[in-house]
Amino acid sequence: MEGDVSALARLLSVTPSFAALLADPTASADHKRELASEAAKRLGSSVLVSNLLSALGDAGRLGAVPALCAEFSRLAAAAAGGDSAVVTTFEPLDAAGEAAVRRAVAAAVGVADADALQCEFKLDARLMGGMIVEVGDKLIDLSTRTRLRGVAAALESL
Repeated sequence: MEGDVSALARLLSVTPSFAALLADPTASADHKRELASEAAKRLGSSVLVSNLLSALGDAGRLGAVPALCAEFSRLAAAAAGGDSAVVTTFEPLDAAGEAAVRRAVAAAVGVADADALQCEFKLDARLMGGMIVEVGDKLIDLSTRTRLRGVAAALESL
């Protein structure tokens, strides 16, 4: 099932128009259910994943599929004993940048093998620069936005 959910998450990430359609409240519920069913069929998804998509379609909740995939992956990694991190940056990182961040995060949280660390990379232009790293219940905020807020608070206290 983990492979099926990962395949579905990859499909949603490489076809943002599909993810947008699933989240679009003005799109026909029947059309969204058909597309989700066809996607599951083409991906060769298990009956469990197909039934989940069907149930979400019936409930009008297909827009939640990307978030469900991410949470399932996080929980699966935790159950397997692996660590996972969510890294939010201002702009996309290239492969070398992602590898460097993965190594730094692994060292910071005590993971010996950086390749074993599952990292989900997200974008948020509101950060204005830097990054936010979440690992388990730890949060490391190195964003420009937070630094500017600190400076503004210091100036206001003068």
